[in-house]
Order: sequence, then structure tokens, then C-alpha cells
Amino acid sequence: MLTTGFPRFEGDFYGSFLLSLSRALVNAGAAVRVVCPHDRGVPLSDRFGAVDVRRFRYMLPDSLQRLAYGGGIPSNLRTSLLAQVEVPGFMYLMRRAARRWSKDCDLVHAQWTISGWAASFAGKPLLLTVRGSDLKLSKSRLARRLSNRALASADRVLTVSEDLRSAVLARGVSGGRVLFQPNGVDLKAFGRCGREEARERLSLPEEALIVLFAGQVAPVKNPLILAEMAAELGKYAPRPEVHLVGGGPSVPGLQAKAAALGVSDRVKVHGFRPQEEMPLWLAACDILALPSLSEGRPNVVLEAMAASRPVVATRVGGTPELVDDGQTGFLVEPANVKAFTAAVRRLLDEPASRDRMGAAGRRRVEQLGLCWDAVAAKHLEVYEEVLMKRTGV
Repeated sequence: MLTTGFPRFEGDFYGSFLLSLSRALVNAGAAVRVVCPHDRGVPLSDRFGAVDVRRFRYMLPDSLQRLAYGGGIPSNLRTSLLAQVEVPGFMYLMRRAARRWSKDCDLVHAQWTISGWAASFAGKPLLLTVRGSDLKLSKSRLARRLSNRALASADRVLTVSEDLRSAVLARGVSGGRVLFQPNGVDLKAFGRCGREEARERLSLPEEALIVLFAGQVAPVKNPLILAEMAAELGKYAPRPEVHLVGGGPSVPGLQAKAAALGVSDRVKVHGFRPQEEMPLWLAACDILALPSLSEGRPNVVLEAMAASRPVVATRVGGTPELVDDGQTGFLVEPANVKAFTAAVRRLLDEPASRDRMGAAGRRRVEQLGLCWDAVAAKHLEVYEEVLMKRTGV
């Protein structure tokens, strides 16, 4: 598996869904090696159980590596001149790492189109998973050329949403090569803990109404809307608290906005927390809020539904494929503060609706069969199909 991001240590929030997929593939009988960028303070060779991890350096000293991790490559390119300077070296070294570490592998499964471009030079059967930001947030001519090569070179292109499948087809990729393959969720991990126990373990107030955001606190997630929402909801009783689990380049701006609006005491940023804490945070909250401007098919929404929590999110990307508006949560148009706030307030005012929608969300995830074991089994079917076609066996 070739990717631009992967957990750097156990519990790392970054790319955790890829570790879940890798472990499920191992459980299904595959041998998995992950090749990804290095970050300072982590080893070049690593293991997560049976998952073999190899990391490539792209700048020395390690402390100068700015392109990967942090707020993600698209965000880093917008905010860091050094990240922009590192692009050519990163591309060359990722291409070299793909060739080196795939020599004894049967196929390469690339995550995001930049990885697909690098993997296209490895001389191996290639699967490419498109996840959203690679097609939607990379607008430069170079990015489009790289993604077009990746799409053209892949034996199969997997998309995590139907929305992305349409986008890939619009690029001229034949329909027979494009498959919708969503992410999964660990159904056993979510929903085991009650709200009261979760709040006690996280030291959260027992009686407060809590709106949770979890993920990259980056411009594409539009997190400043949460401070505006908190200010508006502060006019009503009881006043809810907004908790953010995650970090990123928009944290200072969000905190400044909250201070300017006088809601710093009700907008609390906890930074990235270990991934194993996520079931607790989702059990502890009353609502998951996701005000994104763009999405692929957000796994945090799946996790909230698995935890029986209603979702208020924007109608972007593959999010409407998960949230049934009015049944498992509410969908609003992006960047509409009033509509977003109104949807959250409605759920805060109606505890029975929160419970009903949360339970409906859990049922929907179960009905869709979106557990990681099922997702891994479908991936293996595609792997075997591609290998059989390539070898003629």
C-alpha cells in the first residue's frame, strides 16, 4: 500500500482508517506492506502488529519536512513556502520508494492520486483509491496531469463515494475500471460505552450539552463556523459547549474568533487524541458537527452513526450518501452559518429526536454492512480479479 499519510505511532489520528483497512486485510489473509512519508521522531522501518511499514525521508534534516502530515498536503501547500519547495524531491523519492519496496509484492494499492502517480512507475498491477481531496482540492495544472496519469495507469480505480465515482468518470476513465468501495467502521468499538461513563472517563461535565467536531482543524473543514455557532447558541438556555478533537492550521484562527465573540469558555480544542479514544468522545457528545466545504466520504460520520449519535453536516461530497436528512441528522448548505446553527439548535432542543436519529444512524450502518472485515473482503476480491487478469490464470 502506497500512501501520502499513515499513522506515525499507535493511536495516531492521522490516516487511522488506512491502518484499520490494513489490519483487516491481514486478518483476511493478505500480507500488507505500507510505504509512506517519514515524519520527524518516527522510525524509517516499523510494524503495527503484522502490518509492515516503510517510510521514506524527503528532506534533511528531518525537522524541515513540511509537506506531509500536519494539516494535510493541500493545506500545507497553501500555508508553507517550504512545503512548496519540497514537492519535486518528494515526488522523486516517493516514486523511488514505490519501485524499491514493491519489488517482492504482487500488486500496489495506492491511496490518493499522488501516490497513484508514483506507483505507476513501479511496474506492478495497480489499484488506486480516490478519496476526495486529491481530485477536488488540487487545482493546479501539474496536479491534474499527475492525477490523470494515475487514473490512466490504474488497473482499477476505487472511489470511497458515488460522488467521487462520477468525478472519476468525468475524467474519461472507462466505467468498467471504476468501482465504488466505501470505507468501513469498527462496529464493535463504537456504542459499547454510555454517555455518563464516557464523560466521566474524559472528565467532561455530566449535564452539559456537547457538540463535537473531530478531525483536521483546517480551512476545508470551515471550523470558524463553530465559534459563530457557539455565540449564537449562547443566547439560549442551556448553553452548549463545542469540543474539537483534532488539530491543524486553523486552530489559532478559531481560538481568536472564539475570543472575539466571547465564547472561549465554550469552544474547547483538545488537539489530536489517540484513535482509541474516539469511541469515548462520540459516546460523550450529543451531536457530531461537520461544517466542511468539501469532503470525500467522511469516516467520522460513519463513526458517529455507529455510536448512535445524530450528525449535522454540510451537503458536500459523499456526506449525503451517509446522512439521511431528517432521519439520521440534518444536512445544510456549506458556509451557511444560520442554517447550520438552526439545525444544531433543533437537535439540542429535542432530546427525543436526538435519540431517534442516533438509533436510526446505527441501524443504517449495520444495514449497509460497513464493517472493516466486509470492506477488506471486497478489496481482496478486486485484488484477485486484477491479478488473474494480468497473469491470465
